[in-house]
Amino acid sequence: MAQTKGKKPNSFSPKMLVYENLKNNNVLRHFKQRFAQLDTLINNPIWVKSPVIELGLNKQHTADIKKTDSLYWAKTAHEQLALNRHNGLEVTGQVYARPDAYFDSEEDDAKEVSKYKMKVQAELGWNIINSKFYQGKEKRTKIALANELDRLQIKKRQTADIYEKAADELTEQYNFYIGTVIAHRLDNLDIMNEAYQFMLEKDRISNDKMLKVMNEKLEAEYDISVLCTDRDISNKPIYRIKPTKIVVDTTALWNHLNQESLDAHIMMVKEQIADNDSKLTNYLSTTRLTPFARWSSYWQSNNKISNNADVGVRFTIPIWNETPRKRQALETQKEIIRSSRGTDVKEIKQSVGILLKKIDNLNKAIATEAFHIDQTGKYIEMRRFAYLNQKQGYNYLMRMDEYTGLLESMERMYKLMQNRALAIINIEKAVSIYDNNNIFKEIEL
Repeated sequence: MAQTKGKKPNSFSPKMLVYENLKNNNVLRHFKQRFAQLDTLINNPIWVKSPVIELGLNKQHTADIKKTDSLYWAKTAHEQLALNRHNGLEVTGQVYARPDAYFDSEEDDAKEVSKYKMKVQAELGWNIINSKFYQGKEKRTKIALANELDRLQIKKRQTADIYEKAADELTEQYNFYIGTVIAHRLDNLDIMNEAYQFMLEKDRISNDKMLKVMNEKLEAEYDISVLCTDRDISNKPIYRIKPTKIVVDTTALWNHLNQESLDAHIMMVKEQIADNDSKLTNYLSTTRLTPFARWSSYWQSNNKISNNADVGVRFTIPIWNETPRKRQALETQKEIIRSSRGTDVKEIKQSVGILLKKIDNLNKAIATEAFHIDQTGKYIEMRRFAYLNQKQGYNYLMRMDEYTGLLESMERMYKLMQNRALAIINIEKAVSIYDNNNIFKEIEL
């Protein structure tokens, strides 16, 4: 059957589980070949640094953020320009007629003059309070802060996925190193499984030992199929990740949380909005004061046209002054913002504190495992010469267990380092770190 186009082939295939017609010489030859191979691999490892994903905005993130920022800055500029052009001048007009003025009247001319058939009126008013001349600075600030809040909230959404991507990339790198170690351990288990089946056929061991090795073999194959589904891990060297310790600058971490994170900036902008709204909230802003100049033309009932001009001030004053209550509401709003932020920070510090404790424990576990690897390697090297000098043979299964134990210790340490790295990413996500920082320092053991 043709392979589906575009689909990667599975690089790992399970090996034989049950063997038939096993020969003693073949089994021993497989052991010796594997021992020689392991000695070469262990003495010539590929040393690599622990995978570290430096958080940062990729090109698409940067382009999206720059575009959004420029749009919001342009929006602010246009809205403030519109406010600056709002001088408060208003033109109103009205035209109306009086039908009763068309009826005959025997009144004298003086009274006739007071009657008109139609009136045309135009007025130029200056609404000072609702213009740029009254609290113009605060009105421009209101526009800028509203757009800044929207910009920061969108930026937070735009950068939210960098942590998941970083975790996926980190996991993929560690999975490769862990998978190669498991693959080498699986090669050992294959030979041990072969040997145990041969011995079982000769009634030299109990069935439970063979079943134990077979189960370990199946678990190893399952782990590889999950960790390295589409990556080739066959015939790989032994990768030795340098053990490290992570030192966290908690002072810088909490400072970033309280002052430099996006959430902190969003909270500060919300407080600034409440402060500015409080300045805009005053009794005078609820009134309306409009000096005006008016021109009126009348078509009188005697078919004459008369004109007159007026100047004056039109004002509206609320009876009740609600501004003290509104200001108090804004002060309460600021307290709500601070309280909400305080609760958020407290919860974040609790969760981050747990992660910091986890990192500290993982540092200790990694150091312990690194010591075990070093000691086991020295033991294997010492025993290798002892095995070579054995004139009457030795236990091949026991020697294979020694190599397998070293590989298991490497696997454990790599998993510990992976969990520690993921804990760091979770901290960076919790406190909104999305670029390179000096909060976490990695020191080789």
